Amino acid sequence: MNNILALDVSLQHTGWAVVKPIGCPEDLLGGGVIVTRAQPTDHNKGAGMIRRVAEIVAEIQAIISSYEPVLLVAELPYGSQHAQSAVAQGICYGILGTLRQVIGLPLALVSPYAGKEAVTGSKRGSKEQVQAAIMDVWPVVGSWEGYDHICDALAALVAARETDLYRMARQR
Repeated sequence: MNNILALDVSLQHTGWAVVKPIGCPEDLLGGGVIVTRAQPTDHNKGAGMIRRVAEIVAEIQAIISSYEPVLLVAELPYGSQHAQSAVAQGICYGILGTLRQVIGLPLALVSPYAGKEAVTGSKRGSKEQVQAAIMDVWPVVGSWEGYDHICDALAALVAARETDLYRMARQR
């Protein structure tokens, strides 16, 4: 299989979508959202974050086992305005680095602005514009729970079409 797994990584809502890169648009094989929450049983905030990161990585490993992608595409968050955003950004980097190392798949990273521009034509495209553009291409996404996070993952995928890694995955 030459499937591609697109991710929008977040500690609370990680959006994912799997496509088969045949044609344009690609065949959408599946998608969803990995939801994690702080638990009262978390002894402290750090332990809770580690538990949640482990849940996200385990879920993504299960998705990879099911769909056997040859490439991961992810929106790489950047530009934190305050400490909490910086922590969230670091967590996303940690998840993506762990996946790349443990899973061993190539990882194409795109900025949120690249995803917006790829689907709306503007780096300043609104979340609603991104969602509308994605649902024009893959209408079924609009009926899925957490579709806004899935749309962000698919926007990253659209932006990644211009990368060498995407082109190589498509040719496999």
